[in-house]
This record gives sequence, structure tokens and C-alpha cells, in this order.
Amino acid sequence: MKGSRLNSKMQNLIKLLAPFRDALLEADKIYIVGGAIRDAILGKETNDFDFAVSGKGIEFAKRFAKGIGGKFVLLDEEEDEARVVYKEARLVVQNEITFDFNGMDDIEDDLSQRDFTINAMAMDVRLMYNSEFRIQNSEFRVIDPYNGAEDIKNRIIRMINKENLRKDPLRILRAFRLSSTLGFEIESNTLKVLNRLSKLLPNVAAERIRNELFLILNCASSYTILSSMASLKILDIIIKEMHPMRKIKSVQSAKVAFGKSENLLDHSLLTVREIEQTHWSNEITARFFKEKGTLLKLAALIHDIGKPSCYIKKDDGSVHFYGHEARGVELLENIKEELKLSNKETQVLKVLIAYHMRPHLLASSKDYSDKAIWRLVRDAGDETPGLLMLAQGDALASSGKDIEDLNKVIKKALSIYSNTREPKFKRLISGDDLIKIGFTPGPIFKKILKKIEEAQIEGKLKTKQEAITFVKNQFILDKF
Repeated sequence: MKGSRLNSKMQNLIKLLAPFRDALLEADKIYIVGGAIRDAILGKETNDFDFAVSGKGIEFAKRFAKGIGGKFVLLDEEEDEARVVYKEARLVVQNEITFDFNGMDDIEDDLSQRDFTINAMAMDVRLMYNSEFRIQNSEFRVIDPYNGAEDIKNRIIRMINKENLRKDPLRILRAFRLSSTLGFEIESNTLKVLNRLSKLLPNVAAERIRNELFLILNCASSYTILSSMASLKILDIIIKEMHPMRKIKSVQSAKVAFGKSENLLDHSLLTVREIEQTHWSNEITARFFKEKGTLLKLAALIHDIGKPSCYIKKDDGSVHFYGHEARGVELLENIKEELKLSNKETQVLKVLIAYHMRPHLLASSKDYSDKAIWRLVRDAGDETPGLLMLAQGDALASSGKDIEDLNKVIKKALSIYSNTREPKFKRLISGDDLIKIGFTPGPIFKKILKKIEEAQIEGKLKTKQEAITFVKNQFILDKF
């Protein structure tokens, strides 16, 4: 049985598992496998452990959960997979650890069915501790039949065999995700197989596709991996609405084009890149990126999906995409089903797509008013920071020229957003004040308060008394 010697970093992994050793050793045979060993070799801490156990994995997981006071989660009854989630505030790494269990007959047979060599390593848990259940002082040996440790050293992602990928096509996306998160290169033959088997991705459950895509988008430099996926047309398979974008050239040439010409898909990828490479020093945009950066990058990827069906070329040769924002919102409903997006996620994307042109239009008019920017902030609501970030990335990914006018709009919009939504904007008067003036509650209240808010944003009204006088002068009581 081939093995690899590990360095002292494996000690951290062993120590982290020490509180659970008694419960783990209830199994006749138990091996820690996969990502935890890979991460230990890389010197990374982890809170996610996979185990191969003799007999029934699900039954052992139930006993393990009871023994440590964890929560049992059934993953796949057919594949004999289960998870135990353990929460403890005193844990060093995080306050939650997950243990995944699979039943197995033979460890080498189990490893032969895994996806990539860097995930096909195992350690016998029983050999981690001596007869007194203390950590062994000798070096630990890893069961490594496919030279995974060597591929980790060389930063390579290499498949075990193509049949394993065919059995679970989601592993195609996982290869790209691992490449992005680890900074590893996909081995050339493996890449060819991923390309050939990508046609099987529609057979994978939408929820699993979504999870892998979001993990990719959550990476700091997802642009590079998304571009690789686009070059193999994998993006077209998981988001069908993106394929027509290949056929439409972008109106403006980007700073960096792919090949001899740039199409809408290339432009969208560049928009993702610009968003990732921008340092969002403003507290508002930085917080939005931290909380919703994954959705923002997805919006950047699909913000122009409505353009192909709105393409118009006039007699003078000019190209236009009138109404592509609304069409994009319509197509978003299809993507919602393809990726099983939640209603909340869909609503964020809907706002970003529907309004992504408005900052550009304001910047191009140059004589816009504060009221116009306030209306943009009002309509975009909580997604305003993301919308402004998308607009900036969109502009930089287009001509790459000076965007000073757009930046002025962004700066003003962020100021208004800060004043009206962070903290909650306080109107000078309320509905109670209107009643005191003499108005009867009804639809007119919304109209009056909206006017007051606009005037307040523009600085025309600064005190409560000014607002009351404004109402009396602008609205005639006996009409209502």
C-alpha cells in the first residue's frame, strides 16, 4: 500500500479531532479521508471532515451524533452518506464542525472511486493514537495510492479516472472550484475530459449546480475560473441564457479582449473582473460586497442577458438594445429555475439588472438633478450600493475610458443613500402631522410625504415648520 510521509502540520489535524476520538473509535475501521488531509498538507485549518467507516455509514453517524451531542443529517441514503454537525463555542477553529460519514468495505476501493488525486488520501484514525488514546509521537503515514501528496506539492488537479467523473458530473464544476480556491492548475488531460463530459451537467440536480457555482463566485478571483469555464462553454450549459451573448459583439471594445473580437459574454466576464479588482474602500460598498458579493458577481455575469433579443441595427450602422434591462428581468425567471435561486436572491438580482443602466444615463445627461439621483436610490433601495458597483464595473469593462462623470453620480448617490437609509431617514413631518394640519388619512398622504422627502433631499426644506408651510402652500385642504 503506497503511502506518503506528512510534516508536523498533520499534528494540528490530529489534535483538533482528539476530543472526538472515543466516539470515532467506536467503529471497527475508520479512516479520515479527502479534503481534511489535503488542507493539512497545505497548512490550512479546516472544520469539515470526511470519514470512511466499515459497515453502514448512516448507522454509525447516528451513534456518533448521540455520543457527542451533535445533530444528525441524512445526506444520501442510497450512497450511505450522513453528516453530523457539532457546535461548541470553545472550539479553536470555529464554533461549528461537520463530520461526514460514508460506509465502505475496503479503503483502497473507496479511494479509487473519488474525484481527484488530491482528495484520494486517507489516514487510519486508530493509528493516530496509541493504546492510551494519546497522540502518537511517530510520523503519520497517509494512504496515498494515486500520489495525491505529490500533486498537492506541484499544485495540480488530476482526475482518478474519467468514469468517476461520468458517474457524478458535478465533479466537473468541483474541479474548477478547487482550481479557484486552491490556486491549482487543472492537468491538461483532465481538462480535456471535463470538456467532453460537460454535456452531462444537465443531468445534475439544479441545487447542486447552484451550490458549486456560488462557491466559485465566492472566490476572490472567480473571473479567471469563469473565463476557463466559458472557453469550454460550460457556463452556457449551466446558464442557458448566456449562450446567445456569444453571437453579439459588444458595442465598445474592452481594455482587454479575448481573441480577435469581444462579444457580450466576454464583456460580462470583464465586468466580474473589474468588480473583483476594485478596492471598495467606502464603508457602504465594502459592506455590501462582503454580504452580497456573490450575488453581485452573478448579476455582473448576467446583466446583459436581455441584449441578444433586443438587438437592433439601424440604417446608419448604429446598434441599439432598447429595453434589454426589462428583457433581462424576464429571462431571470428562467435562471431562477435553472439555479433554484431563492425569492430573496432573485429580488436582489432583479433590482440590479432592471436598473443597471440608470447610473450611466444620469452620467451622460450631465445636467441631472439631485432629485433624479434620489429617485434612483429610492427605486434601488437596499441594493443601491451593489447597483453602483455594477455600473462602475460595467463601464470599466466597456471602453475602459475615463468614467469621471459616472463616478460623480456614484459619489452623490452613495451620499444620498447614506443620509436616507443609513441610519433610517427621518422625514421632517409624519402622517400624524398631516392629520393635525387638517388632512383626512388616505392615498394623498403618500403623495404629500413623498414630495416632502424629495424637497428635503434637495435641501429645500430643513425644518419641520418649513415642511408644514410647504404642505399648506402646495396642497389645498378643501380638495381632499
